[in-house]
Order: sequence, then C-alpha cells, then structure tokens
Amino acid sequence: MPFISRAPAQPALNKLPAILKPENCTIFTKEGGNFTINCTAESTWRDFNLVYWLANNNFIENEFPDGRVSEGPEKINQTQNVYTVQKSLIFSPTKQEDFNTNFTCVIQDPAGVDVKHIILKKEPAAAKV
Repeated sequence: MPFISRAPAQPALNKLPAILKPENCTIFTKEGGNFTINCTAESTWRDFNLVYWLANNNFIENEFPDGRVSEGPEKINQTQNVYTVQKSLIFSPTKQEDFNTNFTCVIQDPAGVDVKHIILKKEPAAAKV
C-alpha cells in the first residue's frame, strides 16, 4: 500500500498571521525589576502556528542560558476561526544589557510570518520636587 501524505487542511479563512501587541516598538521599564512583555498574535491555523521570541536574532534560551530572561507558557484563545496566541517574555530581573538587546516576537503559520521588533528603554527618572 503506498504512503499518502496529506497536507494540513487549509482554514476556510486564509489570512496572514499578525502580531497584534505590543503595539509600540519601544517599551519603557526600570532596570533591576522583574518585567514581562506579552506578545499577542493571531492565526487562522489551529494546530500549525508557532509564536516565539528572539534576542539579537537568537533563541531566548541560547542568548540567556542562565534563564534570567525566558519565555512563558503559550496561551491560546479561539474566536470563530481565528486563534489568538499569547507568549510572554519574562525578565527576572532586567539588567543594563537588556537595553542594548533587540527583542523580536515572531508568529509563523503555513500562510506566512509576521515579526515585531522591540527595544527596551529605561524609564526616565521621576522629577524631584
């Protein structure tokens, strides 16, 4: 009997994946505190989407082998034929080097790829009165 390979069923609504949040490419935070960035993306492919973070174009676990910066668990919600996927990037804590790192959230599915580049900036010091 010959082997028959079947491609995944194409969603009825074939839409490119998209990163919805964060909306801003520059995020302000303080050095030395714990901090989380949530990447929210959507795809019409239920079982064939992948959301992940990069740091300087490397996987997070390779760039931060000590685990100080890590990805959180994936959360998925469905609304009709669209799947919203959230993946967190967790800093425990932020350090000076993070403000010189290019972070990228990526979503991939069979319809395409979308990326959002994020840089961290230090929050301005509060004015003393």
